[in-house]
Amino acid sequence: MYAEKFTLRTDAQGHLRGLPELPPESTVELILLLPELAEFPTKPRRRPPPSLKGNIKIQGDIVNPVVAEEEWDVLR
Repeated sequence: MYAEKFTLRTDAQGHLRGLPELPPESTVELILLLPELAEFPTKPRRRPPPSLKGNIKIQGDIVNPVVAEEEWDVLR
């Protein structure tokens, strides 16, 4: 018996995406494991290098843009 592991995702309707091509007229055994939501792999949160600790100073407003919204040519 040949075994191969596939990790597949579902679309918005719950249908599997990325199913592999299978040989015609063959028997395939599937074992479906539905992980808990907490078990889905997530990207680890990026953190600044520890060497920067104590070396960064915020100078000015970091929330509002420097240029007024009317001057944004990209959005027009």
